[in-house]
Amino acid sequence: IDDARKAADKLEWVTNTRPGYADADKKLALATDMATLKVVVEKVPFIGEMYQTNINRFYNKIFADISKEGRYKYIRFYQPEEAEQFKIVPHQVVKMQFVDFTVGNVFEKESEKEYVSDTLVTGTYKDDKGISHNVMGVVKAKATVHERHILSKGLLEVKIVDYQTNTVEVNKRFPGEYIWYNNWASYNGDERALPKDVLEMTKAKQAVPPPPTELFAMFSNQLGINATSFLKSYYNKR
Repeated sequence: IDDARKAADKLEWVTNTRPGYADADKKLALATDMATLKVVVEKVPFIGEMYQTNINRFYNKIFADISKEGRYKYIRFYQPEEAEQFKIVPHQVVKMQFVDFTVGNVFEKESEKEYVSDTLVTGTYKDDKGISHNVMGVVKAKATVHERHILSKGLLEVKIVDYQTNTVEVNKRFPGEYIWYNNWASYNGDERALPKDVLEMTKAKQAVPPPPTELFAMFSNQLGINATSFLKSYYNKR
């Protein structure tokens, strides 16, 4: 490959400076083909009918990002069906799979607490001169706080395999997680006794969580970004 790249660079110079010279164009095409590292990016293995659309989108996004035209001069990425169609014998194969993942683990907590504030104005009065004064008093409230968290997480394995020897050249694992939060509260008493964060929660309501496919997408998005960054970095050096 290294010799072919040197030849391609020289032949490119010839075709640019002396267009039509001998068989330079044909030899440049041959040298470029021999200089190009051919990589097949395998599809992500099936993990369930429910997530197949997510997996297809996940794979397509990664493939589109790393195979963007003009990103690499002497590297070409192929999808499996494309490699089969053109009878490509690759140098490397990229394999990706979710070796572990869980979607929708629910954690719930309910707590009660009383709040007291004794620095609030509870009324006013006028003295014998007609001047108004504040009456400071104690206000109380009892709040019930509901916390609901739904955890989704997974581990993506990315392998780069030498096609001829079937040896693993690189093996990386990327963990990722996404937590969906839903906190709300109710209370009895005077709302002025409530801290600001609890008061905000009293304005919230119990919400319907996203469907599993959306939760899967939320935690896997970052995994896709990390895997793409890794592959770009690796092939930038090739």
